[in-house]
Amino acid sequence: MWGYAAGIADIRVSFPDGSTLDCLQKIYPVGRFIAAAFSGSIRLGFWAIEDLTRHLEVPEAYADASWKPGWVVFKWWRRARRAFAQASAEDRALGLEVLLLGVSAVADLGIPWFPRPTVAVLRSPDFVPEVVQVNDIAAIGSGAGVNYYMSRVREVMRPDAGMILNIQIGIDGRLASVLTHLAHRSVAEHPTDSVSPYVHLCLVRRGEVRITNSDHQTVFSDGRRVEVRMPPVATSWAQFEAMCRGRGVSATAASATRRGRCRSASTSTL
Repeated sequence: MWGYAAGIADIRVSFPDGSTLDCLQKIYPVGRFIAAAFSGSIRLGFWAIEDLTRHLEVPEAYADASWKPGWVVFKWWRRARRAFAQASAEDRALGLEVLLLGVSAVADLGIPWFPRPTVAVLRSPDFVPEVVQVNDIAAIGSGAGVNYYMSRVREVMRPDAGMILNIQIGIDGRLASVLTHLAHRSVAEHPTDSVSPYVHLCLVRRGEVRITNSDHQTVFSDGRRVEVRMPPVATSWAQFEAMCRGRGVSATAASATRRGRCRSASTSTL
């Protein structure tokens, strides 16, 4: 009911030999008040981000205009289905899942200042949109089965338990760092091979799409301060290929296997 959508994505990729590497940004702004995350084939994931960005570009003469997130979801999925059907067998074997997050520029939820958010999951091979229900959490990727992470997010983000947090994130985004800290701590407390403790948080509100990382400082009881900094990440297929070449591994065989977690803070069916 607080008029925003948030997505959390780690940076880990997996290779056929079982090795992993923390090197990939998986969530991006793709339009005005719209963002997308991906898992599965990295090459197809970057195609999805680039295709959405290109088709959601607004002409300069209409710089203040924006797309309806629900319209985007139910128009774009057919493009994803066609592209996946024409992709290489190697990419199809890795699959593709896309998480779309958006906030309406004009429609509210019946409460002034709280715009209507839309969150949907599109999964290969059909990509038929799965619209996320009100105040719920969705996940994509192989990490989706880690119930501990999902329960931690649900616990903090319940409308009753986190009312002040939700209101402040919805209005000005000041406490969005709480979600990043929660994700980092959850992975540190309950590590799995497929999920990195380094994450990007994407906050979509009317007026902005903000992406931050989990860089932070830990202060110990003895006064020691430890800086935690995210390693370099690829933000395009070309950059990812270059990173893989530098490490002597195949980029085409890698998979963005973690889940993107996305929450829609709404009070009616999206």
